[in-house]
Amino acid sequence: MLKNKLEIKLMDGSVLLKILHTIRYYKPEQLYWYTYYRIRKLLPVRFWFREKPLPKLEINKEPLNNYGQYARSWASVENNLETQAKDILKGIWTYAGEAIPLILLLENKHKNLSPLALYGFHTFEFLWKLCLAHLQSPDKKYADFAKNFVKQWIKEYLPGTSVAWDPYPTSYRIRYWILAMHIWQWNDKEILTSLAVQTKYLSQSLEYHLKGNHLIQNLCGLIISSATLFPIHLPEFLQQLEKELNEQILDDGGHYEQVPMYHLHVFLDLITVLAILKNPPEFLIKTVSKMSNFLSGLVLSDGELPLLGDTVHGHLPSPEKVLHITSKYIPAIKENTSLKKEHDFPQSGYYLYKSNNTPCFNMVIRAGKTGSPFQLAHAHCDQLSYELLIEKQRVIVDSGIHGYAGSPYRAFQRSTRAHNTVYIEGEEQLECWSTFRVARRGRTLWTMWEPYEEGFLFAGKFQYFTGTVHLRGIYIQPKKGFLCCDWIKTHKRKTVCNLLHLHPEVEVKVTNSFVLLQCGKINISLYPVKNEIIEMVAANQSPLQGWYSEFFGTVSPNPVIILKNTSATHTLTQTGYWISFSDEETKYSKGNIEQWVEEIGKKILKQML
Repeated sequence: MLKNKLEIKLMDGSVLLKILHTIRYYKPEQLYWYTYYRIRKLLPVRFWFREKPLPKLEINKEPLNNYGQYARSWASVENNLETQAKDILKGIWTYAGEAIPLILLLENKHKNLSPLALYGFHTFEFLWKLCLAHLQSPDKKYADFAKNFVKQWIKEYLPGTSVAWDPYPTSYRIRYWILAMHIWQWNDKEILTSLAVQTKYLSQSLEYHLKGNHLIQNLCGLIISSATLFPIHLPEFLQQLEKELNEQILDDGGHYEQVPMYHLHVFLDLITVLAILKNPPEFLIKTVSKMSNFLSGLVLSDGELPLLGDTVHGHLPSPEKVLHITSKYIPAIKENTSLKKEHDFPQSGYYLYKSNNTPCFNMVIRAGKTGSPFQLAHAHCDQLSYELLIEKQRVIVDSGIHGYAGSPYRAFQRSTRAHNTVYIEGEEQLECWSTFRVARRGRTLWTMWEPYEEGFLFAGKFQYFTGTVHLRGIYIQPKKGFLCCDWIKTHKRKTVCNLLHLHPEVEVKVTNSFVLLQCGKINISLYPVKNEIIEMVAANQSPLQGWYSEFFGTVSPNPVIILKNTSATHTLTQTGYWISFSDEETKYSKGNIEQWVEEIGKKILKQML
C-alpha cells in the first residue's frame, strides 16, 4: 500500500515537471486564454454566450459564385467522388482511416470513435464531397440527404455541445454548409439562423491558446462566412488573419509548425479564402505565392510530401492537385516549375536534393528548429533524419503516423527510434508526452548545405537536453550513392543505434561485408562504417520498432536496419554507412569509403567543434 502511494506521488511529480517544462515556452497570452477557456468550460453556456442579437444577414452573390466556381475546379480533378458519395448515402463516411456510422452520430452515440474521427464528422467534410459529386454528376439524392442531415444535426447538437461546437470543426462546418446552400439553392431559415449562431459562437471561441494552424482555420471560417453572408466583421477578421500570417509564415515560405502536412493544411485554407473574396488583399496573395514556392520545392518525385512530423498521405488532397488549383488564382504560379536539384529552406529546416539523372532519386533531410517553441503539437524527434526515393519509389522512409489520441503507436512514432537518425540509449531529442505535448527539448545548433567536390554536402549538429551531442554529415554523390557519417559525444558509456527504416516492400539480404536492399527493379547496397553489430528487425512489439503508417489508421511491418556501437565517455564515437546505387559488392572498395569518411570528417569536425 505504502509502495503504491509512493509510486503515485513520484508519477504526479514527474507529470508536474513535464507540465512546467511545457508551459515555460508558452506565450503569456496563451496562458491567459488557456485559463479563460478552462474556466468557461465549467460554466453553463448561457452564462457566457447569447445567441441574440445575431449577425445581420446580407447575402453576397459574387463571393458565393466564386465559391461555387472554386468547388467546380476541385470537382474537375478529384477522383472516386461517385463511390464516396454512394457510401455517404448509405450512412458511412471514412475519415482518417475510421469508418464513421453517420446515423449513430446523429443519435450522439460514438463511444468507439477516436477524437480525430469525431472532429472529422463534425466538420461535415462529407458534405464537401457530396457537393463535388453533385457538380460532377448532378443527383437530387445528394441534396435531399445533405439537407436532412444538416437539419437533424441542428436539432441534436445545441450550442456549446462538446466536440460538435469546438472551434476547429465549427470552422469547417460553416464553410461546407454555405457551399451546400449555394449549390442546391437552399433558402432555409433554420439553417441560415444556425449559421449565424455558429459564426457568432466561433468569433467568441477563437483558439488563441493553441495558435498555429487552428487559429488560422478559425479565422478562415469566419472570413468565408462574413464574405458571403454576414459582412459586418469582415475587415476585422482579415486584419487578424494578416497579423497571424506575418507571425506564422516564415521567410522561406514554410509554416512555423514546420510539418509538411500542416503546411499543406494551412495553404488549403488560404487558397479557399483567396478564391472566394471579391478583392483579395495583397498580403494574402503574397503569402499564398510564398507558401506555394515552399510547397512546390517540398513535393517529392512520387507527387507526395515527406512523411516527417505529423504527416500522412491521403488525408488531404495531393500537393500536385493543390498547386494545380492554386495556379488558377495566381497565374504567376506554375506547377512543378522548379528544375533545381538542390533546395534549402533553412527557416523551416528542410534540405532537398532531387536528381533526374540515372539513377533518378530524391533525398529530403530534416534539420533546424523543431517548430514554434510554444506550439509543438505535431513535432517529432526527427532532427538529422531523412527520407530517400529512387525512381519514384520510397526506399528509406519515415514511420509516419497511425493516429493521435488513442493510437497505440503514437508515442513510438514521435520518438527518435521511429526516424532515420541515431538513437542513443535512454535519450530522446524531445521529451514528448501526452498526445501533443513536448516538455524538455534539444536543439539543432548548426547546419551546412553546400556543393562539395562532385556532389553536395549536408552537415548538422544537434544537442540533446541532457548535453549529449550528435554530429551528422551526408555527402551526396549523384551517380554513385551517399555517405552518412555520425559522431556522438556522451557523458557516459551508452549503446548507440544508427537506424534505417525501409519501405515494407524492400527486401533485405545480409552478406559478409554489405547489406543488399531490393525493391522491385531497384537494387542498392549498404556498407556499414565503424559499427560493432548489425541487426534487422520488423514488427517488433517490445519495444515497438518496425511499424510504418503511410495513411491514418493503417500500420504495416517494415524492416529496420540497426547499426550498433558503444559510445566512449566524453570523446567522439563514430558510426555510419555508405549507400551505393549499385548492388555490386566490388563497385566501391573499402579504401574508397574510408577515404571519403576521413575527408568528410575533417571538413565537418573542423567547422563544427
